[in-house]
Amino acid sequence: MTKDKITDEYIKAVQKQFKHYHAADTRFISDLKDAVISYAAQQDSLDYEQLVSQFGDPQELVNDYFSEQSILLCQAPLVSLLKILTKVIIVF
Repeated sequence: MTKDKITDEYIKAVQKQFKHYHAADTRFISDLKDAVISYAAQQDSLDYEQLVSQFGDPQELVNDYFSEQSILLCQAPLVSLLKILTKVIIVF
């Protein structure tokens, strides 16, 4: 199997883990694809297991991504509150 087919297989396995795509998800997949292609280009030979070893099992990778997104979403209101408080403090 060629490197292109192996990388495509891995990316498709990751994409299957997403039920719906959002802009951030598309960015994540695009960045991952770039990283996988770059990694593959540096290897003399490549198999699917090397990609799993380097980037992680597709299901675990996406689960970690969603966990990270949940944490970021929880922090977003705090960041907004801090910005408001900073403006209030500066005004007074």
